[in-house]
Amino acid sequence: MQSSLTVAPHSTQKMQFRVTIPNSATPGGHYGAVMFKNQDSATGSQIQFEKKIASIILLTVS
Repeated sequence: MQSSLTVAPHSTQKMQFRVTIPNSATPGGHYGAVMFKNQDSATGSQIQFEKKIASIILLTVS
């Protein structure tokens, strides 16, 4: 599995991820999130911002 990807402006890219359910997980609904963040190059500025976006996932363990 890749840990990073590059997406050009105004384009889309598919990605895959894997969810591992621990043996100790209780039955029912469990929330998680897949997060993405930008990787800015250093600009010499003393202030840098990190932008993130997340997609929430609901898993049902039976």
